[in-house]
Amino acid sequence: SDVVVIDGKTDQIVGTIGGFDNSAGLAYDPQLDRLFVGNEAYTFCCANYSVSAVDLGTGRIVGNITGVSPWDLFYDNRTGDVIAWTGSGLTAFSAETLAPVANLTGYTLQGAVAFDPTHERLFVAGESNLFTINADDLTVVANVSLPRIGITCLGYDPVNRDLYAGTWSNGSAVIDPANGLVVADVPVGARAGLVGALLPQLMTPVRHISCDDGATRKAVWKLFDGTLVESVLMRYFGAATD
Repeated sequence: SDVVVIDGKTDQIVGTIGGFDNSAGLAYDPQLDRLFVGNEAYTFCCANYSVSAVDLGTGRIVGNITGVSPWDLFYDNRTGDVIAWTGSGLTAFSAETLAPVANLTGYTLQGAVAFDPTHERLFVAGESNLFTINADDLTVVANVSLPRIGITCLGYDPVNRDLYAGTWSNGSAVIDPANGLVVADVPVGARAGLVGALLPQLMTPVRHISCDDGATRKAVWKLFDGTLVESVLMRYFGAATD
């Protein structure tokens, strides 16, 4: 199969890179300008897994890492390593030499991984728990109980440090990675109704007039309890009065 190259400014396909077998997982190293592509090659008896390193300057494969069955790939900008999630563990290897540098096995991991590059943390959903993994050496630093909500994918919010989880049953959920608690879990189809019931419109305009070419504006508003209030906005050069 091919990897399609898309111009991020125009969203147009500008090329393809071939030579892969059922590509699964992509990671980009901006320092070496290398693209890492997971491969799943199937024969009549078995499957052969590997990761290919592509020099984007030439478009050629410059190396392969065999024996790694990646479901997804992540690039760690601080260490210069590529981390492969295999479904049963994690493997980190040098993006430059392709040599393995760390390995984590013995855990049952589901199809959901998110990466926090700022704090060097990987979040991986298990069958009924959430693993927090140090990206430096692939050690488990936290393992918290996770509600059985059928997580299919994870996304990390670096601002609020929340995990956004796609689920089979409810569409989406927000998880606090510190304790595994679902802090927001609202079915997609029920959200509009809940917003209307729990967040009613608190103020509606009744009348609006203006004068002096819009420099003075008066409005009458009706609050949710029927109370009428008036607002006056006066804007002139060098002054603004509300």
